[in-house]
Amino acid sequence: MRRVFVTILAASCLAGCATVSMVPGETTVETGIAAEQSSLRQVSNAYIKQAKREKWIEDTRGFWSLAKVLVDGSDKTDSKTASYVDHVKSDDPTSSMSRVTADIQASQRGLDVVVREADKLLGASISEKSLRTDVYSFESALVTAQQSRRNFALAVDTLSGDRVAATDALTAFDASIDIAKEKADQLVDARLTKDQSVSGS
Repeated sequence: MRRVFVTILAASCLAGCATVSMVPGETTVETGIAAEQSSLRQVSNAYIKQAKREKWIEDTRGFWSLAKVLVDGSDKTDSKTASYVDHVKSDDPTSSMSRVTADIQASQRGLDVVVREADKLLGASISEKSLRTDVYSFESALVTAQQSRRNFALAVDTLSGDRVAATDALTAFDASIDIAKEKADQLVDARLTKDQSVSGS
């Protein structure tokens, strides 16, 4: 995953506005996308927006913080990560843990949608510039999933109640994150190949 740092440095901020639904049947979310953006960028942005809205992550990450997570996996827990625990904590331990389990499963479903769109992109014919931005969008969604997972795990460790279902959900989410990491490497390889093709033409 270290090589994705090149993609982070080359990417620019995404702008515009549109409404996108992450999963059929779920509430649509307002996300910052341009009309010409690909489906991968749309679902990636929608996934990040959903994570912030549901308080799975804090909306405080800057560009270089995101890059640091991608390069060396550093994402030390600080006082802000407790906000998710505060968000789901209630007087009923069963209800709190059920909420955490549901959030983990929802986050996994969203990431799986993003990965499926990445699969479609790998088989498509697109420009080098567009692919570069698509890769950055996907990597941003992956970082969001990793940050969400850390906050979910903190909630499972902190809250009282039966942790079995939540722990199982975390295990399944870990599998989806591993698949997303592999997909990120494939996208970077495709971008580098496209770069070489463009520079050699």
